[in-house]
Amino acid sequence: MKKWVIALLLGAMATPAWAGDADDFVLGLYRLERCGFMSGSDYARSDRADICRDMLEETEEHLEVLAENQDAEMMDSVRDDWEFLRDVYDQALADPYMFRNHYTVDDIRRSRIAITETLSELLPTPPNPIALAVHVERMGAEYIWRAESAMGAGMSSTEVLDIEEMVQEADRQFAQLREKHPDDYSLRSAEAKYKFIRGSLLNYNVDMVPYLVDRYATAIVESLQVMNRM
Repeated sequence: MKKWVIALLLGAMATPAWAGDADDFVLGLYRLERCGFMSGSDYARSDRADICRDMLEETEEHLEVLAENQDAEMMDSVRDDWEFLRDVYDQALADPYMFRNHYTVDDIRRSRIAITETLSELLPTPPNPIALAVHVERMGAEYIWRAESAMGAGMSSTEVLDIEEMVQEADRQFAQLREKHPDDYSLRSAEAKYKFIRGSLLNYNVDMVPYLVDRYATAIVESLQVMNRM
């Protein structure tokens, strides 16, 4: 049997069947944040809240599949935090301007942090396309929150993020993946899109372009997901 076939078989056996569901669920948590923050923009599409509601349902579906393969006690804790988080989203999506309020943001991030800490052993770590996709989602969400929040940047007490440091981390993760997968088309596509908005991310205090960052963040994450499936 050829070596590459053996490697694929070993990789398939080494990767638990539920790993993809864990990735999809966690990535969904961060996608929801960016979607929610953007839905509160005066420039958001009229159907943006509906798109977020669809994400909410999809993320819950991934949670249910994941729960079938994990410790019941651990997943009960995750479900409790998820139910609170879902209730916050349901209320805020009915009135998207709530996403500009730092109390809403704190509730969202506090619940998301609790969930990801509980699932910490299941989360992908760099260099990994899903780990980078999660990082891009966090970076995009933080950028949009600063652009659209009524209270201004830095008012969220739950999670204080430095966009410049996040850009540097994205640079490192792209470089690590490029070194491992120099010929991967999806990775090259994702990095090209990232480089297009990199300057805007760094200049967030000068000229905010949340709609551009939101659109490109979606495209970057989609390319990284394609890479992960290959």
